[in-house]
Order: sequence, then C-alpha cells, then structure tokens
Amino acid sequence: MKKKLGYIPVVLILIIAVAGFYMWKGTARDEPGDVPSAGEETKVRVSVTTGVPVAFEDKVSFVGTIESEEDIRVSSRVTSSVQVLKIHVHVGDVVEKGQLLAELDEALVERQMEEVRASVSEAREATGQARSRFQTTERDYERYRNLFAEDVISRQEMDQMEGRYVQEKAGLEQARQRLVQSEARLRQMQTTKGYYRITSPAEGIVAERYFEPGDTVKYGEALFVLSRQERVKIKGPVTEK
Repeated sequence: MKKKLGYIPVVLILIIAVAGFYMWKGTARDEPGDVPSAGEETKVRVSVTTGVPVAFEDKVSFVGTIESEEDIRVSSRVTSSVQVLKIHVHVGDVVEKGQLLAELDEALVERQMEEVRASVSEAREATGQARSRFQTTERDYERYRNLFAEDVISRQEMDQMEGRYVQEKAGLEQARQRLVQSEARLRQMQTTKGYYRITSPAEGIVAERYFEPGDTVKYGEALFVLSRQERVKIKGPVTEK
C-alpha cells in the first residue's frame, strides 16, 4: 500500500513542471522587449541585381490581303464620248511613269487638227502678203513725205498716201493677230490630241481595268486604277486573344 502511494507525488510534480514550462513560454512571447517599437528601424536583408534589356516579339498569324495606301484613278480627259481603240496593259501589270496604257480613237480630233493646220497656213500666207504690202507702202510714204516737204506734191496727195499707210499698217496687225490665234488653236488641238493617248501618271501596278477595246468612254470616266507600291497595308481578321 505504501508503494502505490509513492508514485502519485512524482506524477503530480511532472504535470506541474510541464504546465509551468508552457505558461512561461507563452508569457515570454508577450513581453514588450521582444517586439520592435514604432521608432525602431527594422533591417531586412535584400539582394540587388542589374536589369538587362530583352527584346520581346509579339507575333500574330492571320490571313489577309496586301493593299496599297494610295490608289490613282486614270480617267479620260477627252471632253466628248470616244471609243477605246487599244488597251496595252492588263490587271497585275507593273507600269512605269509615262508608259502608254491605252489609245482612244482620235479620228475626229485628227480631222479637226487638219482644219486648224490649214487655217494656220492661210494665216501665215496672209500675214506675209500684208507685210509685203505694208513695206511697199511704208517706202512710198517716206518718199511722199520728202516730196511734200519740197513742195513737189500737194497736201491732198500727201493725205491720200498717209491714209494708205495707216490702212496697210492696220491690215498687217490684223493678219498677225489671226496668225497668233490660229497657232494657239493648233497648240490647243495638239494638247487635246495627247489626251487620246492614256499614259501612266506614276509607277505602280494595274489594280483595275474597266474598259475593253471597242467600248465608249465618257469624259471623267476611269479607265484604270493604279496601286502605288511605296506604302502598303495588310487587311485581315485578327482575334483579340
């Protein structure tokens, strides 16, 4: 009986010792000295490294079409309806500046030019004749002035000669004006005839062709569309992902 009672104090002592240890440990955590105050600096160990630039590529794959950012309409500059005679290029052809693209029927303008050329020729001949008459009259006029100064001819004869001189001078001026007008008309017709030859205003690719030989084109209608290739863009559906 005494042996059994001897174990009880030992067990109680162990329980009290363990409980006291945990109580002491909990109290030690709450002590103010273990927590940094508000003004105290906290030192943290950090590592520093130097940044290196790295190139990143964003690649997007999609199906699209390449389009020019600048298209040029090549239109007829002939002021009347005219037939397309020849077409020298097709869609997709690469053309140079000044290259002949098409020819329009210039039969009418050629007949008009023949009339103007004949008018110029007549005006030149008339001007030559008027110049010759004036030169003759001018010499006679100077001679009459000398004779009148010497009292060889009468005042009436001098007035008649002076009238002829003024008339021939005016005739020469009118002939010159008609010649100038005829030559200006011829130059205008030559410019107009150039409109019947459709040339490329710039380098590019024939993107559209609207007429065929035998068709009739009106003033301002586009015969071709040229795509410039200096700057292009790609158009197509791109997902947001």
